[in-house]
Amino acid sequence: MQIVFYSNFLNLHQLPLCIEFSKHSEIQFTFVACEKIPQERLDMQYQDLDSQYPFVLKAYSSKTNYEYALKLAETADVVIHGAAPNIYLENRLKKNKITFKFCERSLKKGTWRRFIPITYKKIYDGYIRYRKKSFWVLCASAYASNDLRLCGFPVDKCFKWGYFPELEQLDPEEIWKHKKPNSILWVGRNIPCKHLELAIQLAKNLKKQNYHFELNIIGSGQSEELKSELTKQKLDKNVHLLGSMEQEYVRRYMKSSEIFLFTSDFYEGWGAVVNEAMNSACALVISHACGSAKYLINRNNGSIFSFPDQQDLFDKVTNYLNNKDLAKTHGLEAYYSLANTWSVSNAVNNFLEIVKNLPELDCYNILEGPGSRAEPVKNNWIKYDRKSE
Repeated sequence: MQIVFYSNFLNLHQLPLCIEFSKHSEIQFTFVACEKIPQERLDMQYQDLDSQYPFVLKAYSSKTNYEYALKLAETADVVIHGAAPNIYLENRLKKNKITFKFCERSLKKGTWRRFIPITYKKIYDGYIRYRKKSFWVLCASAYASNDLRLCGFPVDKCFKWGYFPELEQLDPEEIWKHKKPNSILWVGRNIPCKHLELAIQLAKNLKKQNYHFELNIIGSGQSEELKSELTKQKLDKNVHLLGSMEQEYVRRYMKSSEIFLFTSDFYEGWGAVVNEAMNSACALVISHACGSAKYLINRNNGSIFSFPDQQDLFDKVTNYLNNKDLAKTHGLEAYYSLANTWSVSNAVNNFLEIVKNLPELDCYNILEGPGSRAEPVKNNWIKYDRKSE
C-alpha cells in the first residue's frame, strides 16, 4: 500500500509517525515537504529534517520533484493531506481516491466565525465540497469535528487523531522516586494564547494560602517586567523563569516535576508538550480549551480545569499538593495511557484498519484512541461534564 503524506515541512511532532509508517511492512511511505522550513524556525534552533530522512520528497527543491509530488497525489493508494496546497487534492478527488485531511480545528477564534464569508469559503474549499467523496478527516483537536459539523461536514467521516512526539521507554515508578516534592512545571512561549498569567496568578494564590511549592517556567518571551513583578510580589523564591532550553533539558525538568500545568485557550490546536509531560509521568492539570484535553485526559490519568476559571485551576492543583498518592496514581496512568492507547504504533495500525474497511467501515472496531470516532465536542463541554461527576 502506497501512503503519501503532504505537509509544509517535516517537524519533530510528525517525525515518529512518519518513521512508523516508513518501517511498516505493508506500507510504501513518502512524506512530501511542500515548502522549506522558515529561517525564523532555524533561528529558534529547529532542525531542517527534510534532508535527513530517505522517505522525504522535497517538492520545493526542483521542478522535477514538484511534478513527481503532483503525480503521487493522483496515483497513491492513500493520501494524508496536512498543511499543504489544495492542488494536491483536486485531481485526486476527481478520481474519488482515498484521501484523509489531517487538521486541527477550523474555528479557533470562535464558532460564530463560520458566518464570515471568507472563513466559510476557506472551510468549504478545504472540506465541505469533498463531503460526498472518498474524503475523511483525521482530527488533531477534539473540537475539529464539531467545527466541521457546524459548517455542514458529516461527523461520521471524522476520526480522532493528534500529534505523536517521540516518547521514551521509561519506568514511571522509578521516575516518581526522583520527582521533587511540590514541584510544578509550565512550558511554552509567553504568547497570549498560552496564558502564562494563569500560572503566575496560581502561584500568588498558593503563596497566599501558605503552600510550599516551586513553579518552574520554561520558554521564550520572559520579560524583565515579568521578573520585576515576581520580585515585587515576593514570588521570586517560588517561581523560577528559566527561559528557553534544548528539548533534552525540558524533558529532564518534566521527569523531576510532580505537576504539569497547561493553561492555553481555544487557539491551542493540540499541545504536544502534554504528550511529553504524560510520558514523564506528571500529574497534569490542563485547560479544557486546548485541543488535546478531551482526547488524552480523563478522570483516571489527570485533571482538566475549566478555562479560564482561576479557582478551578487552584482547586485542581491543590488537590494534588494535598494528596500525593493521587498525584502519583494519575501520573502513572498518564504514562500508561500514552504507551498503551495513544502510541504511534497504535495510530498506524488503527489507520490501516480504517483504510482496509473503507468505505462502509462494517468491520471497523476501534473504540478509543487514534482512529476512533471523533464525536462532536462543544466549547462548553466541561460545564456538562462537571454535572455528571
